[in-house]
Amino acid sequence: MLLSNMTFDDFATQLEKTFDLNRKSNRKVTRKEAAKMLSVSVPMIDKLIRGKKLKKYKIGSKTLLDASQVESLLS
Repeated sequence: MLLSNMTFDDFATQLEKTFDLNRKSNRKVTRKEAAKMLSVSVPMIDKLIRGKKLKKYKIGSKTLLDASQVESLLS
């Protein structure tokens, strides 16, 4: 991307899009939220985690999942 050919407004719009995409791709959900997204039970989410279909992230005692990875199972 060449900055010299961009107006300030174009640059600001591009920055906004970039940060918005990063926020969406880094969004985490709980096992319960993932189950609701997929219309399955929490034990089924646990089975998907054990089967390596979903990667879990532990923060203290909380288990979080990548929202984009959960959404990819819908298709």
